[in-house]
Amino acid sequence: MRIRVKLTLMEMIVVAGFIVAITVLFYYSRIIIQLKDFEIQSQKVLSSLEQIELRANGLLTTGSDIVDLKHDLVDKIADFNTGVGKLQHYKVVSYLPAAEKKQMQDLIHQWNRMYELYYLSVFKILDAIIATPHLNDFGNIGILNIRDKMYKTRIISDKELRTFYQLEGGVLVMNQKTSDYATKGRTYMEKIKVVFDQAIQKSTYTAAGIGGLSILLALSAMILFARRMGKRIGLMHNAIQSVAEGDFSKTLVIKSKDEFEDFARNYNALKEELWSKLDSVLDFMKEIGGSISLGNLYSLDKILEIVIKSAVKNTSADAGAIFMISEEDETVVEKRTAMGYLPPLISIPEEKTGSQEDIEEYEAEHPIALGETLIGEAIINGESILVRNSRDSDELKDHQDPGSSLYISSLAVVPLVITGRVLGAIVIGKTTENTSFTDIDFSHLKTFSDYAALTIDNMFNYQELVNKSELYREIKVAADIQKNLLPVRIPDSKALDVSAFSRAAKGVSGDYYDVFRLTKDKVAVLICDVVGKGVPAALLMVMIRTIIRLVSSPARNAAEILTILNRGITSRIEVDQFATMSIIIFHEKTGEVEYANAAHSPLLHYKKRFSRFTEVDAPGLPIGIESKEHYKQELFKTEKGDILIFYTDGITEARNAKHDEYSQFSLQRIIKNNADLPAAKLVDLVKTDLGNFVGLTAQHDDQTIIVMKIKQSTENAGSAL
Repeated sequence: MRIRVKLTLMEMIVVAGFIVAITVLFYYSRIIIQLKDFEIQSQKVLSSLEQIELRANGLLTTGSDIVDLKHDLVDKIADFNTGVGKLQHYKVVSYLPAAEKKQMQDLIHQWNRMYELYYLSVFKILDAIIATPHLNDFGNIGILNIRDKMYKTRIISDKELRTFYQLEGGVLVMNQKTSDYATKGRTYMEKIKVVFDQAIQKSTYTAAGIGGLSILLALSAMILFARRMGKRIGLMHNAIQSVAEGDFSKTLVIKSKDEFEDFARNYNALKEELWSKLDSVLDFMKEIGGSISLGNLYSLDKILEIVIKSAVKNTSADAGAIFMISEEDETVVEKRTAMGYLPPLISIPEEKTGSQEDIEEYEAEHPIALGETLIGEAIINGESILVRNSRDSDELKDHQDPGSSLYISSLAVVPLVITGRVLGAIVIGKTTENTSFTDIDFSHLKTFSDYAALTIDNMFNYQELVNKSELYREIKVAADIQKNLLPVRIPDSKALDVSAFSRAAKGVSGDYYDVFRLTKDKVAVLICDVVGKGVPAALLMVMIRTIIRLVSSPARNAAEILTILNRGITSRIEVDQFATMSIIIFHEKTGEVEYANAAHSPLLHYKKRFSRFTEVDAPGLPIGIESKEHYKQELFKTEKGDILIFYTDGITEARNAKHDEYSQFSLQRIIKNNADLPAAKLVDLVKTDLGNFVGLTAQHDDQTIIVMKIKQSTENAGSAL
């Protein structure tokens, strides 16, 4: 079920819950209103009965017109009958127990009998009295007073007198019956009120219970849904964060049959692909290193075969080739090695397109001129080219027909560049219809290209050593390798002034440092001391530099970079090879520093405000010892004028003729006494002081120092110019 459908269903459940609650409240509210209305109507009926009782009691003595008295009593009886009729037709009468229903019917029946037996008889006698002569001669003084006056004046006959006495007796009986009936009515109504109050209370509780339960169930369903959604989002966040930190071991498992499950499946596929790509780069480096160690160092073609094989395999290309600038004519490039059939990008005469053999023979006889075709453009400009779909490229017009032997669906060309010099290019292609390279494939190919270019350049340098058969040339070759690894130019920064010095003890340095930007406001600085000398140590530096540049990104901190580097290096180098290393990431906007260490000398931090040094260190084994090592990092703030110093032990352990060590104290003394000078001046002063200390004494270890000075307040710091 899709998330949109689930959300719609959840909305419907919540709305249904509120509708049920409102419906229940409305239904029971109507019942309560009807019960209250019944109570009000019953009170009106009682009031009418009391009015009847009052007027019946005053019928003989009230000083009003006899006709009016009768009509008034008749009206009150009519009101009472109307009220009783309404009570009988209320729906809420069904809430009464059977006994109370029967009692109501009995009371109504009693009233009807009492009305017929007494009220109608009294009204009949009253009508006869109203017709009595001389009745109005005495005024409105009450029926009994009129009777007495008429008797005294002897103007009333015996028959008429008997009528008056009949009326008096009838009214007295009627009043007694009415009083008894009113007492029963009030008692009954009190009982009914108790029953209805209980019904009202029960209806109120029922309405509140059902309505509250409906809302509670709807809200519970919504909360449960939100918790499940939140849990799945949390799993996604943790999975993405683990990959950002370089941990590819976690698998995202979400069984929800919606987009979350699709995301988990796609995430796992992407993670496996990323890890496979990274692992393939490391295996590629290991394979080249193994070939070199087995004596294949002198075979450039062997190395090129490994490169194109790895490039094609790990980008899912159908074919690929490596083109190199010709040694005989530097204006053209030649295909040096290939894997699979990659249609040539040069124009092929129609008569030569009959078979792949004819096409390849023609291609071998016609090398590509620099600047021609996408290959020549990439090499002369030193820029990579990705054509996702040949139909979108004017350069591949002859390669757009799927039925042609020249068909290319997608193409990637990456030049082989070393220190500004282009050696050639790696070209891979897809010849299956409707397939194309991804950005990951393209980025992966660039990584292969960087390492391949370094290796090929080293091959050229080492070939020179072999050809001349002079041992001292190995030192020069390794020195050249190491020199090519060091940064040609340190990035400019308004917030950080960086200067470095590195000197080899015996021609080839095992020290390596680098300074490069991660983002417009983050600078990475690292220092490394590789165990061993010569070409093997230099090649290990090449691996370290390649992986560092590959995995360094704004999303990773210093510890994560070291962890991934160590994981990639370990098991891919000899057991006696390892390196100590420190790295910082400097945040130019905030002055914050991330520091991680792999068993290198601690970072020195000179705090300008307090005029004193502190050592900053973090735990960690050397690179290449234990693949599962997880490095830690320290975070600290810097201020304007603060100075950070990286150094190798060749600085502090340098000895003079008396075997005295230069020591960290001497290094700190020079920095502290000249803390107001720029970083370059401080480096020069350290070099001079160190040279004066050791004199002509030969040194046993390489010497490297990096001085980083905070140039301005962090709130004014900016990115590189």
